[in-house]
Amino acid sequence: MFFGRPSAVTRRCQSRKSVGSTLELPFADRAFDVVLSAEVLEHTPDPMQGLRELTRVVAPGGRLVLTTPGRLWQPVVRAASALHLRPYHGHENFLWPARARDEVTRQGMRVVSCDPLYRFDAKAIRARIAAIFDEMVAQTRQNAGEFVWDGAIPSVDALARLRSAAMDLFLEDYDAGLSEKRYVDAELPSLPFADGAFDLALCSHFLFLYTKQLSEDFHAAAARELCRVAREVRIFPLVALGGAPSERVEPVMAAMRRDGFDVSIEAVPYEFQRGANRMMRISKSRVSASWAGESSTPAQV
Repeated sequence: MFFGRPSAVTRRCQSRKSVGSTLELPFADRAFDVVLSAEVLEHTPDPMQGLRELTRVVAPGGRLVLTTPGRLWQPVVRAASALHLRPYHGHENFLWPARARDEVTRQGMRVVSCDPLYRFDAKAIRARIAAIFDEMVAQTRQNAGEFVWDGAIPSVDALARLRSAAMDLFLEDYDAGLSEKRYVDAELPSLPFADGAFDLALCSHFLFLYTKQLSEDFHAAAARELCRVAREVRIFPLVALGGAPSERVEPVMAAMRRDGFDVSIEAVPYEFQRGANRMMRISKSRVSASWAGESSTPAQV
């Protein structure tokens, strides 16, 4: 769908309309530098086949921009449909993020996760999870007021089941991920990657969350390191443990702007920890950005 003047966009992009199935795209392998799919895969009878087709037509060094609801949302959507709260009728097959990641990896794209946890083997990680899991659930139950309980995660018990399932998926993939260097033993503020190694770096539930434990200097150094290895950085959430806004946000924004980066605070369509519904986006300045020679690889820290 085009907004504004579609004929002008068509001429400028030298594009043409084509009708076909996402499950069997009418294009040659590696045909496009950029492929965009927004909220489409879940409406096909076989979203994994659709994902394989999308990755098939991405050129080497190209980019697949994909949005699709995670599997955790499917019970909510189906309940809303059953209660006639939404008019949609048709396929709604949501993907588990881990399955999508594995499929994209098999198709030749690369997602790299970094954590000092990865210095341990799967047996040790599983034992550690078993040792602390009940305590984690008890602490969550004690602080239940700090979280948003809704149809996706209606209770502490439901959260425990979801977390347990996610851990199982992770550990099933762990040994293969280590051997393929998709799981890397590393930690901020020093990462073992070349400058500009990634298109996108994500830092989740670390910076800002541990405001009291990690200094302002550490936060700034970590943000600079993420920007060194990726041309765009996203940090989520912007609250500290306990839910208060992090006092590190403003100093980090100021430091990165002094370094010549564009920095913005943006709302996200997700809130589980109460008040944690914004992220920081940091990117190379439009004036100084140079895209030459950069790979198409997302990293997660």
